[in-house]
Amino acid sequence: MAGHGDMSTAFAISAGTLTLSRAERLKYGKERRQRKRDESRRLASQARDEQIARVRSTWERSVEVSKRTKQVQVCWKKFRIIDPMIYKLKYLRDLRLNGNLFTHVPRKLGHELPQLRILSMCACGIEALPPSIGLLTELTELNLASNYLKWLPDSFCKLVKLTQLHLTANHLRSLPEDFGDLCELVRLDLANNELTTLPASLGRMHKTTEVVLSANHFAVVPEALFTMPSLTHLTMNRCRVKDIPQVSE
Repeated sequence: MAGHGDMSTAFAISAGTLTLSRAERLKYGKERRQRKRDESRRLASQARDEQIARVRSTWERSVEVSKRTKQVQVCWKKFRIIDPMIYKLKYLRDLRLNGNLFTHVPRKLGHELPQLRILSMCACGIEALPPSIGLLTELTELNLASNYLKWLPDSFCKLVKLTQLHLTANHLRSLPEDFGDLCELVRLDLANNELTTLPASLGRMHKTTEVVLSANHFAVVPEALFTMPSLTHLTMNRCRVKDIPQVSE
Protein backbone atom coordinates (compact mmCIF):
# COMPACT_ATOMS: atom_id res chain seq x y z
CA MET A 1 0.00 0.00 0.00
CA ALA A 2 1.21 3.44 -0.89
CA GLY A 3 2.50 5.64 1.90
CA HIS A 4 0.81 8.84 3.05
CA GLY A 5 3.06 11.03 0.88
CA ASP A 6 2.35 8.91 -2.18
CA MET A 7 -1.40 9.18 -1.55
CA SER A 8 -1.19 13.01 -1.41
CA THR A 9 0.76 13.19 -4.66
CA ALA A 10 -1.65 10.82 -6.39
CA PHE A 11 -4.64 12.88 -5.17
CA ALA A 12 -3.04 16.13 -6.37
CA ILE A 13 -2.35 14.72 -9.82
CA SER A 14 -5.79 13.10 -10.17
CA ALA A 15 -7.40 16.43 -9.17
CA GLY A 16 -5.59 18.24 -11.98
CA THR A 17 -3.45 20.33 -9.67
CA LEU A 18 0.22 20.62 -9.05
CA THR A 19 1.55 21.53 -5.64
CA LEU A 20 4.62 23.80 -5.81
CA SER A 21 6.82 25.13 -3.10
CA ARG A 22 6.90 28.89 -2.48
CA ALA A 23 10.35 29.15 -4.10
CA GLU A 24 9.11 27.29 -7.16
CA ARG A 25 6.05 29.55 -7.42
CA LEU A 26 8.20 32.67 -7.23
CA LYS A 27 10.55 31.32 -9.89
CA TYR A 28 7.65 30.38 -12.14
CA GLY A 29 6.08 33.86 -11.75
CA LYS A 30 9.38 35.59 -12.51
CA GLU A 31 9.93 33.50 -15.63
CA ARG A 32 6.37 34.15 -16.79
CA ARG A 33 6.78 37.93 -16.38
CA GLN A 34 10.10 37.82 -18.21
CA ARG A 35 8.50 35.95 -21.12
CA LYS A 36 5.81 38.64 -21.32
CA ARG A 37 8.43 41.42 -21.30
CA ASP A 38 10.45 39.69 -23.99
CA GLU A 39 7.37 39.27 -26.14
CA SER A 40 6.41 42.92 -25.67
CA ARG A 41 9.90 44.02 -26.68
CA ARG A 42 9.82 41.75 -29.72
CA LEU A 43 6.47 43.13 -30.85
CA ALA A 44 7.58 46.72 -30.25
CA SER A 45 10.78 46.15 -32.21
CA GLN A 46 8.83 44.54 -35.02
CA ALA A 47 6.41 47.49 -35.10
CA ARG A 48 9.32 49.97 -35.23
CA ASP A 49 10.97 48.08 -38.07
CA GLU A 50 7.70 48.00 -40.00
CA GLN A 51 7.18 51.74 -39.41
CA ILE A 52 10.71 52.54 -40.57
CA ALA A 53 10.15 50.42 -43.67
CA ARG A 54 6.86 52.23 -44.44
CA VAL A 55 8.45 55.66 -43.98
CA ARG A 56 11.41 54.73 -46.15
CA SER A 57 9.11 53.32 -48.82
CA THR A 58 7.07 56.55 -48.87
CA TRP A 59 10.15 58.70 -49.43
CA GLU A 60 11.53 56.32 -52.05
CA ARG A 61 8.28 56.37 -54.03
CA SER A 62 8.23 60.17 -53.87
CA VAL A 63 11.83 60.38 -55.10
CA GLU A 64 11.03 58.06 -57.99
CA VAL A 65 8.07 60.22 -59.02
CA SER A 66 10.19 63.36 -58.74
CA LYS A 67 12.43 62.17 -61.55
CA ARG A 68 9.52 62.85 -63.92
CA THR A 69 7.79 65.75 -62.18
CA LYS A 70 10.61 67.55 -60.32
CA GLN A 71 8.20 67.56 -57.38
CA VAL A 72 8.20 65.78 -54.03
CA GLN A 73 4.90 65.65 -52.18
CA VAL A 74 4.84 63.91 -48.79
CA CYS A 75 1.93 65.40 -46.86
CA TRP A 76 0.00 64.60 -43.67
CA LYS A 77 2.22 61.67 -42.71
CA LYS A 78 3.34 63.08 -39.32
CA PHE A 79 6.97 62.37 -40.20
CA ARG A 80 9.51 64.06 -37.91
CA ILE A 81 12.45 64.40 -40.29
CA ILE A 82 13.03 64.94 -43.99
CA ASP A 83 14.78 61.90 -45.40
CA PRO A 84 18.40 62.77 -46.36
CA MET A 85 17.84 61.39 -49.86
CA ILE A 86 15.77 64.50 -50.63
CA TYR A 87 18.82 66.74 -50.36
CA LYS A 88 20.43 64.90 -53.27
CA LEU A 89 17.67 65.93 -55.69
CA LYS A 90 19.40 68.97 -57.16
CA TYR A 91 16.79 69.09 -59.94
CA LEU A 92 13.91 69.52 -57.47
CA ARG A 93 11.65 72.52 -58.12
CA ASP A 94 8.58 71.82 -55.96
CA LEU A 95 8.65 70.48 -52.38
CA ARG A 96 5.38 70.02 -50.45
CA LEU A 97 5.58 68.63 -46.92
CA ASN A 98 2.37 69.87 -45.30
CA GLY A 99 1.03 68.27 -42.14
CA ASN A 100 4.20 66.67 -40.82
CA LEU A 101 5.99 67.20 -37.48
CA PHE A 102 9.28 68.83 -38.44
CA THR A 103 9.11 71.76 -35.92
CA HIS A 104 11.77 73.62 -37.94
CA VAL A 105 12.95 74.16 -41.48
CA PRO A 106 16.30 72.33 -41.77
CA ARG A 107 19.34 74.51 -42.48
CA LYS A 108 20.37 72.06 -45.20
CA LEU A 109 17.31 72.90 -47.24
CA GLY A 110 18.66 76.26 -48.29
CA HIS A 111 22.18 74.94 -48.84
CA GLU A 112 21.27 71.81 -50.81
CA LEU A 113 18.16 72.77 -52.78
CA PRO A 114 18.69 76.37 -53.91
CA GLN A 115 16.74 75.81 -57.15
CA LEU A 116 13.39 75.26 -55.44
CA ARG A 117 10.52 77.29 -56.93
CA ILE A 118 7.76 76.18 -54.56
CA LEU A 119 8.06 75.25 -50.87
CA SER A 120 5.01 74.34 -48.80
CA MET A 121 5.35 73.32 -45.16
CA CYS A 122 2.08 74.42 -43.59
CA ALA A 123 0.75 72.84 -40.37
CA CYS A 124 4.12 71.33 -39.42
CA GLY A 125 4.60 72.95 -36.01
CA ILE A 126 7.51 75.07 -37.27
CA GLU A 127 8.76 77.48 -34.60
CA ALA A 128 11.62 79.24 -36.39
CA LEU A 129 13.33 79.66 -39.75
CA PRO A 130 17.11 79.35 -40.17
CA PRO A 131 19.11 82.19 -41.77
CA SER A 132 19.77 79.81 -44.67
CA ILE A 133 16.15 80.27 -45.76
CA GLY A 134 17.52 83.30 -47.61
CA LEU A 135 19.49 81.00 -49.93
CA LEU A 136 16.27 79.84 -51.60
CA THR A 137 16.40 82.81 -53.92
CA GLU A 138 14.53 81.06 -56.76
CA LEU A 139 11.36 80.61 -54.71
CA THR A 140 8.23 82.06 -56.28
CA GLU A 141 5.73 80.56 -53.83
CA LEU A 142 6.18 79.92 -50.10
CA ASN A 143 3.50 78.51 -47.81
CA LEU A 144 4.27 78.40 -44.08
CA ALA A 145 0.70 78.84 -42.85
CA SER A 146 -0.56 77.33 -39.59
CA ASN A 147 2.77 77.10 -37.80
CA TYR A 148 4.26 78.78 -34.69
CA LEU A 149 6.52 81.43 -36.21
CA LYS A 150 7.04 84.50 -34.01
CA TRP A 151 9.58 86.28 -36.20
CA LEU A 152 11.34 86.07 -39.56
CA PRO A 153 15.12 86.25 -40.00
CA ASP A 154 16.50 89.26 -41.88
CA SER A 155 17.69 86.89 -44.60
CA PHE A 156 14.03 86.21 -45.41
CA CYS A 157 14.06 89.48 -47.34
CA LYS A 158 16.43 87.93 -49.90
CA LEU A 159 13.57 85.88 -51.36
CA VAL A 160 13.07 88.59 -53.94
CA LYS A 161 11.40 86.37 -56.57
CA LEU A 162 8.42 85.47 -54.37
CA THR A 163 5.05 86.20 -55.94
CA GLN A 164 2.89 84.32 -53.41
CA LEU A 165 3.55 84.32 -49.66
CA HIS A 166 1.27 82.57 -47.17
CA LEU A 167 2.04 83.16 -43.49
CA THR A 168 -1.48 83.03 -42.07
CA ALA A 169 -2.11 81.51 -38.64
CA ASN A 170 1.29 81.97 -37.05
CA HIS A 171 2.37 84.17 -34.10
CA LEU A 172 4.26 86.87 -35.98
CA ARG A 173 4.63 90.08 -33.96
CA SER A 174 6.68 92.05 -36.46
CA LEU A 175 8.25 91.87 -39.90
CA PRO A 176 11.87 92.63 -40.88
CA GLU A 177 12.49 96.27 -41.74
CA ASP A 178 13.49 95.35 -45.32
CA PHE A 179 10.39 93.22 -45.92
CA GLY A 180 9.58 95.55 -48.82
CA ASP A 181 12.50 94.06 -50.75
CA LEU A 182 10.03 91.30 -51.72
CA CYS A 183 9.02 93.56 -54.56
CA GLU A 184 7.70 90.79 -56.85
CA LEU A 185 4.97 89.78 -54.38
CA VAL A 186 1.48 89.81 -55.84
CA ARG A 187 -0.40 88.29 -52.89
CA LEU A 188 0.59 88.56 -49.24
CA ASP A 189 -1.40 86.68 -46.58
CA LEU A 190 -0.60 87.55 -42.97
CA ALA A 191 -3.99 86.85 -41.40
CA ASN A 192 -4.26 85.46 -37.88
CA ASN A 193 -0.99 86.71 -36.48
CA GLU A 194 -0.09 89.21 -33.72
CA LEU A 195 1.04 92.15 -35.82
CA THR A 196 0.50 95.70 -34.58
CA THR A 197 2.40 97.58 -37.28
CA LEU A 198 4.06 97.11 -40.68
CA PRO A 199 7.47 98.33 -41.89
CA ALA A 200 7.57 101.45 -44.04
CA SER A 201 9.48 99.52 -46.72
CA LEU A 202 6.20 98.01 -47.95
CA GLY A 203 6.00 101.01 -50.24
CA ARG A 204 8.64 99.34 -52.41
CA MET A 205 6.31 96.40 -53.14
CA HIS A 206 5.05 97.86 -56.40
CA LYS A 207 3.45 94.63 -57.73
CA THR A 208 1.42 93.67 -54.67
CA THR A 209 -2.30 93.81 -55.44
CA GLU A 210 -3.74 91.86 -52.48
CA VAL A 211 -2.90 91.95 -48.76
CA VAL A 212 -4.76 89.95 -46.10
CA LEU A 213 -4.31 91.17 -42.52
CA SER A 214 -7.44 89.85 -40.80
CA ALA A 215 -7.33 88.89 -37.11
CA ASN A 216 -4.19 90.80 -36.19
CA HIS A 217 -3.74 93.43 -33.43
CA PHE A 218 -3.87 96.61 -35.50
CA ALA A 219 -5.56 99.56 -33.80
CA VAL A 220 -5.22 101.66 -36.96
CA VAL A 221 -4.67 100.92 -40.62
CA PRO A 222 -0.88 100.98 -41.04
CA GLU A 223 0.26 103.95 -43.07
CA ALA A 224 2.65 101.75 -45.03
CA LEU A 225 -0.35 100.26 -46.84
CA PHE A 226 -1.17 103.64 -48.37
CA THR A 227 2.26 103.76 -50.05
CA MET A 228 1.79 100.49 -51.95
CA PRO A 229 1.13 101.66 -55.51
CA SER A 230 -0.70 98.58 -56.87
CA LEU A 231 -2.73 97.53 -53.83
CA THR A 232 -6.37 97.00 -54.81
CA HIS A 233 -7.61 94.41 -52.28
CA LEU A 234 -7.07 94.82 -48.54
CA THR A 235 -8.74 92.59 -45.96
CA MET A 236 -8.60 93.58 -42.28
CA ASN A 237 -11.52 91.82 -40.61
CA ARG A 238 -11.38 91.35 -36.81
CA CYS A 239 -8.53 93.80 -36.24
CA ARG A 240 -10.40 96.26 -33.95
CA VAL A 241 -9.26 99.19 -36.08
CA LYS A 242 -10.36 102.42 -34.43
CA ASP A 243 -8.86 105.00 -36.75
CA ILE A 244 -7.98 105.38 -40.43
CA PRO A 245 -5.11 107.78 -41.07
CA GLN A 246 -5.70 110.76 -43.35
CA VAL A 247 -3.63 110.56 -46.50
CA SER A 248 -2.61 113.84 -48.07
CA GLU A 249 -3.08 114.30 -51.80
